[in-house]
Amino acid sequence: MNALRLALYSLSKQPGFLLTTVLTLALGIGLVTTQYSLLDATLIKPLPFPDGARIWHVARAGAPGTGGWSSIDLQEFLLQREGQQSFETLAGFRSETYNLSSGDGPPQRLWGSAVTAEFFGLLRVQPILGRTFVAGEDQPGAPLKAVLGHAVWRDGLGGDPAVIGRSVRLNGESAEIIGVMPPGFVFPTTDTVWVNLRLPAVGSALDPMRAVQGLGLLREGVRPEAAAAELELGARRFRASRGLPEDDVEPMRVDRLNRAYFGGGTVPVLATLLAMTGFVLLLACLNVANLLYVRAADRTRDLALRRALGAGRGQLIRHLMAESVLITAIGAAAGVALAALGVDWLSRAITERMDTLGWVRYDLNVRVLAVAVGAAVSAGLIAGLIPAWRASRVDVGLILRSDGRGSVGNSGRGQRWMVAGQLAFACTALIVATLMAQSASRSADLTLAYDPDTLVIGRLELQGPAYVEAEARTRFYATLVERVAQAPGVAAAAASSRDLVDSGVLTPVQVEGVSYARSQDM
Repeated sequence: MNALRLALYSLSKQPGFLLTTVLTLALGIGLVTTQYSLLDATLIKPLPFPDGARIWHVARAGAPGTGGWSSIDLQEFLLQREGQQSFETLAGFRSETYNLSSGDGPPQRLWGSAVTAEFFGLLRVQPILGRTFVAGEDQPGAPLKAVLGHAVWRDGLGGDPAVIGRSVRLNGESAEIIGVMPPGFVFPTTDTVWVNLRLPAVGSALDPMRAVQGLGLLREGVRPEAAAAELELGARRFRASRGLPEDDVEPMRVDRLNRAYFGGGTVPVLATLLAMTGFVLLLACLNVANLLYVRAADRTRDLALRRALGAGRGQLIRHLMAESVLITAIGAAAGVALAALGVDWLSRAITERMDTLGWVRYDLNVRVLAVAVGAAVSAGLIAGLIPAWRASRVDVGLILRSDGRGSVGNSGRGQRWMVAGQLAFACTALIVATLMAQSASRSADLTLAYDPDTLVIGRLELQGPAYVEAEARTRFYATLVERVAQAPGVAAAAASSRDLVDSGVLTPVQVEGVSYARSQDM
């Protein structure tokens, strides 16, 4: 405490130095904390539900090396669910879009999911009105039931408390409203309507349009790799029951939901950004270390007097490190304040500019604050320990015999190394930033094979019983293209499962007049 009081008194006599070092460290700590909050919310934070850390995404592994996944045939998933022991609960869901028409206004286009009866029970989320799905409502031919999100109920249906039992039309089919979820519940992506996933008739043909994803509550002590292996055995049993080759089984993938949706190219991008902010923090530490080094060099006579009066090297190091600790503590507090502003801005910017998973929240939670503390401790050690150790090695006799303040031992060499380190890290960060900016600029200036200013792209998905058969979907798109091509001002029209920018939907292709024994042959 004496060392801290003395350090505080010493720093208060140089407010300009204190402000410069604090702001330098605050900028580095704030940037690292803000960037880590993005990584934490995207890939690390568990789902915001009871036992969220035990909720895992279940799907087939995608193509080797891609890190992706694909859905599971519904009938195969049901057989896997019956025979598995790795999950306490295993629910299936299929993400879709819905046209909701209530008769009171224009239809609403909504993201939603068809889910099995276990879905809401697994998440342990209760509706504020009505109920969720129960066993028996997933049988083939069962009437369509709907659970609405709070925003849809409030804005689309006027927040009517008597909405339970009312019928609306979803993709042209009548659906009974059985429940309304609490405010803020949006899951698994941006879904705001959920319907009962009705099972196919026994013995019906495999249909890739009925493929589902799984959501499982993993049992305590069970590893996800073991759960994936067990589900793969279930897939083999399913193929054997259908007379299909058992060796042609795609591996199963059990992963965190956020990693399943944000995996692939997201991880290296976030890691690169975090590394760049780490460079900024390291550069800030070197700047502060250099300032402390210069300050220690200006105080060599005072340090020499302390040594002459009996102070040991440990006491001198403790005194100088106390100043570094105070600077780091104030810088960490200011850095966390900057991070709070940065996280708030980042959250609003991402929400406004792109679609994100509804349950992803960017905040300063315990893990993010732990990273901030770790960054601050590391910064304090890097910035203060080397200058303090060098300053403690003063030649007492030489300094006291000299008329001037002198220098801290061989300070010139150490200072040159610090300046060299600053330049090295600054150049590295500048080169990486320049390359990324150049890549973005080149991507924007690519020569396209078409004129983007005359191209209009629209998105349309066919859902519901009217478009179950491939022939019905084909007729619809053929008619659509023909009518759009005849519209005034249209030079040409086409339909595709992929646009000119994104990879699009992995759609199976069927040759007319050819039958397929296996869904993966399509």
